[in-house]
Amino acid sequence: MYCKKRMGPRIEPWGTRSQLRWFGHLVRMPPGPLPREVFQARPAGKRPRGRPRTRWRDYISSLAWERLGIPQSELVDVARERKVWGSLLELLELLPPLPDHG
Repeated sequence: MYCKKRMGPRIEPWGTRSQLRWFGHLVRMPPGPLPREVFQARPAGKRPRGRPRTRWRDYISSLAWERLGIPQSELVDVARERKVWGSLLELLELLPPLPDHG
């Protein structure tokens, strides 16, 4: 049976809120921890032929733009402000879900 009325908070598909929350945590980490070092790494060398795979950083940038309206150039600065970032993530529960691309 399908029920139109939802109870409780809506869950974003694919853990959108948790991924954005993790991004905020990464940019606020002090230098040194491995997750931050991996996030900031810029591997050298040639890429394989074909279309480049989507990097997590690019995915987060597009997600923040689509869901929160934060441009890529301001994303890290906004995420460093814990209270601002937290209030933006709370807004995700009020927004309509993204269309399913699958």
